[in-house]
Amino acid sequence: MTKSELKNLPRFGSLDELVKFFDTHDLGEYWTEMPEAHFEVDVNRKTHLFAINTELANKLTDIAKSRKISSEVLISTWLKEKIQEQIENGELASKEQVREGSINAAMKFRGKTRAKAEKMADEMMQKLPRWRE
Repeated sequence: MTKSELKNLPRFGSLDELVKFFDTHDLGEYWTEMPEAHFEVDVNRKTHLFAINTELANKLTDIAKSRKISSEVLISTWLKEKIQEQIENGELASKEQVREGSINAAMKFRGKTRAKAEKMADEMMQKLPRWRE
C-alpha cells in the first residue's frame, strides 16, 4: 500500500466503537498510526482449568476482592498451603497406595483383570510427575 493510500485513524469514544470501526475497515490502511507493541510471552507456562460450582466461585471471588488479589492467586495460595499441610501431616497417599487404588478402580469400573489393571496403573504412574522414577 502506498503512503498516499494510508488514512488517518479517527478518534473513538470507547473500545466498542473502535471494534465496530475495524469490523468494516482494513487495519492495513491505518498501520503507520498504530503504536509499536512490546511484550514477552512465556511459552512454557501452563494454565489448568478446574470446574467449581457457582456458589463456591462467587464466595472465592468475594474473598479475593476483599483481599485485593485475583481469584487465581487466592486459589493457588490456598491449594499450596493445603498441600504443604498434608505433606507435613503425612496425609498424602504413598506411591503404592495410589498404584493400588488405581488397580482396584480399573478392575471395578473398567472390568480389567488384575494383570491388565497393574499394567494400566504402571503406565499411568510414569506419566505423573510426582511418581516418575
